[in-house]
Amino acid sequence: MTLLSPGQRIAVKQACDSIAPCWPLDRSIAVSPYWKMRHLPAKETMTRLQVLAGIQQLSSPADYQQAIKQGQITDTALAQACDESGLPVSPESVLRVITDEQAPRILSLASVFDQVTDVHKMAWHDEIVYQISQCCADFVQTAQDTDQPEAFYRYWREQILHDRGIDIIMDEPSLRRVFAELPECPEALMVAALNQLGVPDQHLEDYALSSLLDINGWASYFSYLNWQSELDAAPRNQLFSLLAVRIAWDWILKTHYRQTNPAMMKTVLQRWQQQWQQLDASLLNAQSTRQSRWILQRAAELTYQQTLQQKLLGANAPSTSDIADVVAVFCIDVRSELMRRHFEAQSDSIKTQGFAGFFGLPLAYQPAGMTLKRPHLPGLLAPIAKVSEACPANTAAQRISPLYAKARFRQWGQTGANSFGMVESMGWLYGLRLLVKSFMQPRAQRLESQLQASQWSLSNDAGQLSSEQRTDLAFAMLNGMQLTTLPRVLLLVGHASETMNNPHAASLDCGACGGQSGELSARVASYLLNDSDVQAALRQRGIAIPANFEALPALHNTTTQQLTVLAEDVEPALLVAAEQASLAAAAETTGQPADSTAIEDDAASKLLIQRARDWSQVRPEWGLANNAAFIVAPRQLTRHLQLDGRAFLHDYQHQQDNDYALLTQILSAPMLVTHWINMQYNASVWDNHKLGAGNKVLHNVVADNVGVFEGNGGDLRIGLSKQSLHDGQKWMHQPLRLSVYVCCPAEVLLTLVEQIPDVRQLVDNEWLYLFAWDGKADFQRILHGRCHDLPAQSLCA
Repeated sequence: MTLLSPGQRIAVKQACDSIAPCWPLDRSIAVSPYWKMRHLPAKETMTRLQVLAGIQQLSSPADYQQAIKQGQITDTALAQACDESGLPVSPESVLRVITDEQAPRILSLASVFDQVTDVHKMAWHDEIVYQISQCCADFVQTAQDTDQPEAFYRYWREQILHDRGIDIIMDEPSLRRVFAELPECPEALMVAALNQLGVPDQHLEDYALSSLLDINGWASYFSYLNWQSELDAAPRNQLFSLLAVRIAWDWILKTHYRQTNPAMMKTVLQRWQQQWQQLDASLLNAQSTRQSRWILQRAAELTYQQTLQQKLLGANAPSTSDIADVVAVFCIDVRSELMRRHFEAQSDSIKTQGFAGFFGLPLAYQPAGMTLKRPHLPGLLAPIAKVSEACPANTAAQRISPLYAKARFRQWGQTGANSFGMVESMGWLYGLRLLVKSFMQPRAQRLESQLQASQWSLSNDAGQLSSEQRTDLAFAMLNGMQLTTLPRVLLLVGHASETMNNPHAASLDCGACGGQSGELSARVASYLLNDSDVQAALRQRGIAIPANFEALPALHNTTTQQLTVLAEDVEPALLVAAEQASLAAAAETTGQPADSTAIEDDAASKLLIQRARDWSQVRPEWGLANNAAFIVAPRQLTRHLQLDGRAFLHDYQHQQDNDYALLTQILSAPMLVTHWINMQYNASVWDNHKLGAGNKVLHNVVADNVGVFEGNGGDLRIGLSKQSLHDGQKWMHQPLRLSVYVCCPAEVLLTLVEQIPDVRQLVDNEWLYLFAWDGKADFQRILHGRCHDLPAQSLCA
């Protein structure tokens, strides 16, 4: 068997390594589609993607013009952006030359064929994407040997050899003879294809990446499978097989038309090869046509930073008591900022903190009575223990079995072979349910909880966790929160969304909990801290715990803006504070004026509940739309600020972090997650066709929650639907690169950045902005190994 050369193998691997993972629907978390290219400069990378795959980057000229009208780009910021560009441009010239002109892009061989064939004929490119996509869906749902490195290529080859429809659809009866010549292994196919197509080695990585981006949805899912296998320490790579399949179609077209229409084949191949010969020129052209947009993008980011910095300059408001009666720890999710503000407004004795929503518990959840388990932590991490309800086995089985039966029923309906039969036999039930939901008003109710256990079992491969191991978990959790003295009541607040008929519901839940509700994390964390043995051990480790201490789980329903304490016998004052905060948050969400300390009218809350329970609602909530900043600082510096739900807030006191191990952890994990969220939202706005999910009204769930098709075919859709970003008239998310502000000495932050490769790449390649803040009036930007003082105009509103 002929093998790829070492240089070719490296090029192909680098292309495969450029595809970011995409999690399945039922554990959906936000991911930057550029994550695997963070080691490259942002501008050059985005330009390359535009040329190789036609992926649009940055906003349209009309959107930038609208931003100027709305004050989202100020004259001061635009002038500063022009100066920074190093180009001989002025604000007037930038606005004069900004263009909608599309940069040249590399077309696939199939697309070049489509340009020269009969327009009434089925497009080769569409048919190829459809065929590969359907085969991927079948493979992930039915194949038994997915762990084998060449499994997908062999599966696809077997399917194509028996497919009697493509040659009929494409009106090419001799295609089947070409299918029979396909090499049996992916590497042999790739060698044969590269030889026939004449792809030069210097452009092999670009060709391979362009081929993967042609089926980017499935490439992203296969990248997720690779990611999970690496976390499980059992690496396997189906992405190479997927690439081989896409390249196989180029080989099929070349072989087929060389035999049936050599003249057309020669013309097409020359045109296709000419694109690659002109690649460098195309990249330069694309950079040139986007210069004005990059200046306007930078101006928009400067405008937001200057506005935020003005707010932070006035942040030294009087702080509450260091020892609050109630401390509520919320997830750093931007939607928590609004609820935290209203909850704090209920009493000076209430203090809130921001921390990752899984509360530092690296767990997998295994429901009692079941063998399957689900990761309940950020996608960057692997669980080290599992948690289950500690209840009698028979009781657990009885309670879980209806849920299991419901899941199996849904699985049956989503299986390709059964879906039509299910609709024919059971569809009338769905029709009846739709009639009921359409004509009966939904009743107001809180987010339903299926976690009623008060006792939890924590274990690992060696068995039940010992008291010392449970103490280690609790101590690490409190250390991460910098809580060495506990309040009388510690409220641990997870968050979840409430929607109906929404395949992407998990994307509105807690990303820190693996795209799940944060309720489990809150309940288990509270259980650990209420354990008398754990408390005794924590006291020995220096944690001050009051005799009347109590940890309580709570849940923030981000769709209805309800804050619920998940415990019995809760003191009335705390329940009243939670209820009043909920009403105030609901009023602000719906745009109604409200006094956040005394609200009796629950009309806003009822409206949000009605939206949440409307099966036809395509915009139940805006999720994390308009996120723009990550602030790592003491809460007292932001407590009295209105941040418009645009900032992730993580509590941090650098004076209590002697070796800066905690700050290292924050930069290495929560900051990376906020960057993922930010870039997923940005990319979904910039190109909702390639990096977003399109129209959610047309979505069909694929292969047991792997993802969605838009309609009945095409590529797997990733990212966010347009309805999650646009209200029908305007974008609800302004795409800005994340601005990170860390309250600590600048020299410390600079040193840590240089020690963490992922962070250094994000900062120096300008995928995000990083600022050191002294907590008063001094901001310094960290970039290229230096601390840069901000120009005077940057601190002007």
